[in-house]
Amino acid sequence: MFLSWAIYSTRPIKIEELMELYAPELHTIIDLKHRISEICGQFVVVDTNNHVVLVHQTAREYLRTCAGLPFSLDAFEVNEELFLQCLRVLCDLSLRTKIRQRKNPMFLSYASVSWAVHLNHSSVESDRVLETLVKFFSGIFPLPWIQFLAMDGRLSHLVAVSSHLMSFVRKRRKLDAIKPPSLLRLPELSLLETWALDLLKITAKFGTHLIDYPDAIYKYVPALSPASSILYQKYGKKLSATISVSDVSNTDWDDCLARVSNGPDPVLHIAVSAEYLAIANDSPNGRIQLWSNVVFPERSASNPVTGRLSANIQSPYRERPKVMQFGQDELYLIVATDLRRVYRLDLNNTCPTWLSFGPSLLEESSLPKGAFINSPSSAGFNPDCTQIAVAYRGFPLSIWNLDPPELIARCRRKEKQGQTRNTTWTGVNRVVWHPSNSQVLGLYCDGDIFKWGPTDDNYEEVKQELDATPSEIQCSPNGLVFATSDIRGSIKIYDYAQMVQMYRLNSDDIIKAITFSPDSRRLYNLRGSYCNVWEPNCLIRLVNTSIGPTEDNESVTSSEQKGKGSSVSDIGDKGGFTISLPESEAHANTNPPITVVTTCARNHNIFAHATDDGAIKICDIESKCKYSITQFTFGVDVEHLALSQDGEYVAYCLVNGRITVKSIDFSSLPEQISTRTVFGETNSITRGRIRQVLFDRKSERLLVCDIERLQVLRVKDGSVIAERTLDPTERPAQWGNHPKDPDLLLAFRLAELA
Repeated sequence: MFLSWAIYSTRPIKIEELMELYAPELHTIIDLKHRISEICGQFVVVDTNNHVVLVHQTAREYLRTCAGLPFSLDAFEVNEELFLQCLRVLCDLSLRTKIRQRKNPMFLSYASVSWAVHLNHSSVESDRVLETLVKFFSGIFPLPWIQFLAMDGRLSHLVAVSSHLMSFVRKRRKLDAIKPPSLLRLPELSLLETWALDLLKITAKFGTHLIDYPDAIYKYVPALSPASSILYQKYGKKLSATISVSDVSNTDWDDCLARVSNGPDPVLHIAVSAEYLAIANDSPNGRIQLWSNVVFPERSASNPVTGRLSANIQSPYRERPKVMQFGQDELYLIVATDLRRVYRLDLNNTCPTWLSFGPSLLEESSLPKGAFINSPSSAGFNPDCTQIAVAYRGFPLSIWNLDPPELIARCRRKEKQGQTRNTTWTGVNRVVWHPSNSQVLGLYCDGDIFKWGPTDDNYEEVKQELDATPSEIQCSPNGLVFATSDIRGSIKIYDYAQMVQMYRLNSDDIIKAITFSPDSRRLYNLRGSYCNVWEPNCLIRLVNTSIGPTEDNESVTSSEQKGKGSSVSDIGDKGGFTISLPESEAHANTNPPITVVTTCARNHNIFAHATDDGAIKICDIESKCKYSITQFTFGVDVEHLALSQDGEYVAYCLVNGRITVKSIDFSSLPEQISTRTVFGETNSITRGRIRQVLFDRKSERLLVCDIERLQVLRVKDGSVIAERTLDPTERPAQWGNHPKDPDLLLAFRLAELA
């Protein structure tokens, strides 16, 4: 027992944890430290922190490989036993109560984060492992476990658990392929696969909320999950859920993991690492926001990312960099500018300066027919920074060697059968290198996509739709796929080897930039002031190197909508076989964000909301109808919104502080309402920024609170009944009607009630 934990535990285990875990076996031992040394033959010691550890790393290697031991230390067997011990702690019906009372078992911290690691190192053939997993995920046990991870600040661990679960399912299916149908465990594996997907999705979609309020895993998350998810099916309608959700169009998880906002400022640039997502706006005094790339909380000022400025160097004089890239081991920075010059900056120098490559680099001595030289439209360095691809709109794409400066090749567009061209070349808008070979990808000015190998002149081309010209192209870091975005707001993912479209994401918003995550599992795009994070199934399957022949018939489709199209190939972990990946399609939800919501005190079936495009709507929960109250032409922001207690009036104010009140008549035709403007304040009204609007209990008066004064308006004509100037030294208050006296208002402040 002690040797097993000392050799295979993911972190050193304390004696107290082992005594809790093996209480029946160890409670009679008086001096456990001495007993451990005796039993383990001096291989294991207890350090000053009460950790059970090996005396030296060589002891681990010796014990793992020694064949003459009277007991087994086989990695599969030991990890299986440790896995079972971890899940035994998590399969405790009283665990939720213990967590709520802050009486956590000492071993809970280890078990909650390490069981999946031991699962990954256990034998996939073990029925005992499979049955324990099914027992855990069939009961209520996952919810307290997720709650504890959120409380312990380790919610991101769910991503690793999802990966380990999927790996176990794939390996088990491959193993079961040779078994007779009666011995297959298809329902159990399907359960685990569904949980693996749910764990991944809830981490990104609800991670920030779970960190702030871990109890949300019981009360809100299951009800807000799609109907097909295991979370919703098992827990969505339980009594512990405090909300219910109806009339949801999507029954499956969509491909969008997260949507992060830059506030009101448009975003222009994006950078992604394994740990962080950075977005920058385009204002003169702009800022860069950092987000966690797992649960997507924004990095706060109290927990900044620290760093040291290595160098602050001016760009080459009067030249604008078109592309820059770090060289090998980040020893130097290489830059190509808009004046067709290339510079190198050695970062090891104490006073680094720009070193220009030879003057003949990128200089053209002769021009093809119809060509002209201008500033490059795009440029890119190959992975080892020895070559540069330079694209022009009025000149052929050229590949140059940097040192010595030498033209390697020009791209000549291949003519298709029955097609003639005036020139053998076409201007190029964008060019990128493949990350691991000598080929480049590019977008012609006419919108067609091409792949070209300068060394062997290998060439392929993809014809695009006439009204969907791509504007950006990016290749994934693993080189298996590439993505394009076009002016219509669509993103397409292509298989690199086959040059065949495998996924399409439609949207009504203009896309400013696209990029892949370092592991190629995710795709990021900038739209307006938002960055959307997508994880389509097609990328997950291609990244996964453990796909086996048993999964030949599994299609890689969007979780929203399956489409029809051509297929691409994917290489499995053993190589030599392909699987069919039908093209899939999804649509991005581009509904404008809701900015204001208000409810009706006496009719809980209706509520009103405003969106940032200037629309105000009333929703009826019972009839599931939505009624438009007004729509401002230029998307003017609605600052505040209020419904009268009987639901017969709605009041709203804009950023200019002017109030409008409308009456609402629900007695008109079914699925329709009629509205009438009772009063609308004119330009002659001057008022500071409004903090609150509130109807009285009889819908006869309207309270308007701005930063300087309180006003009570008569609803029928908008005249001022009463007015009071606010004391600037008082804290802002939230006003409410007195529950009994209709002529009194209550002011709620942070520490008082007036």
